[in-house]
Amino acid sequence: MKDHSFSQKYYTMLIDWIMKIPLWIDLLVLGAVLVTLYLVMHKFLPIIHHTILPFIRSIWGSLKEAFSKNHDWISLKKLYPRLFSFIHARLDTSRFRGLSLTLFSVLVLYILALFGGVVEDVMTHDSIVEIDQRIATWSATVRTDFFNNFFWAITQLGSIWVIGFFVASFSLFLWFSHRRYYMLGLYTSIISSEILTIAGKYAFARERPSTALFHESLYSFPSGHATIAVAFYGFVLYTFFQETPNFRSKLNLFFIALTVIIIIGMSRIYFGVHYVSDVWAGYLVGAMWMVIAMAMSECQRCHTFSKKLDLKHSHRLAILIGAVAFSYYLLYLYWHPLIL
Repeated sequence: MKDHSFSQKYYTMLIDWIMKIPLWIDLLVLGAVLVTLYLVMHKFLPIIHHTILPFIRSIWGSLKEAFSKNHDWISLKKLYPRLFSFIHARLDTSRFRGLSLTLFSVLVLYILALFGGVVEDVMTHDSIVEIDQRIATWSATVRTDFFNNFFWAITQLGSIWVIGFFVASFSLFLWFSHRRYYMLGLYTSIISSEILTIAGKYAFARERPSTALFHESLYSFPSGHATIAVAFYGFVLYTFFQETPNFRSKLNLFFIALTVIIIIGMSRIYFGVHYVSDVWAGYLVGAMWMVIAMAMSECQRCHTFSKKLDLKHSHRLAILIGAVAFSYYLLYLYWHPLIL
């Protein structure tokens, strides 16, 4: 109980400190953190990828060879053949249903546990609810015309009409670049996460913050914008990860997607249409279905013959379709300005 009170006091002090800082400084600090993380990862991840990981694989291979020749280990395998057969199948790196599926399953279970923790905290009015209320009240005091228009443009990146056009555009890209095996995963990630989000809204029936700048029709928990941000932009990131050979390009794509996902969630908190816990829960719902969709796509990739990727053709196609999608987004903003 003492530890709980201490952590609650710590988080409350942290939130109070953040709320005393002007919003533009908060955004600059967030940007500095992301840039610093970007530079650190650009510096050290290539070293880990090209040096440390091969070393670990080499050590693991030597250990496996040593165990395979150990008489006690061999006797133990003969004593419990089913157990060792099960473990071997779960750790088999030669097929998707081995280690890959095991890791995907563990990740989904972990995300589910995190989501369950958020639900419990919200339902039992834990310290996160107090933080929700404080930030919702604070967000109403920092709004300006500039930030209203800025975050309005950001929040539309998660609106149904923009996401719908982006999904259609990305589907065309997958179709014409001969990567159609990603499409089932894409639709699974988006549709399933939205169904679960809507079901969650009605199941928990949490009212929106009273400080909301504009009215939203459905309930608050979890955030649909946060869900779709991870389910769609996260899955797009995954597909480009798989098809981009350059490691540094993958890092660039990761930080672009991370920034978009973060600021979409921030926009919902800024407008007061969602609590922080709503956004966090939405991220978890989107992440869970994104991971499931990734597993489906990896399974299909293993059983589908695909043409060798023409990078020049794919780049031109991506630029063309991306330009059309971005033009639609700008036109949507023009025809749907923020009206208060």
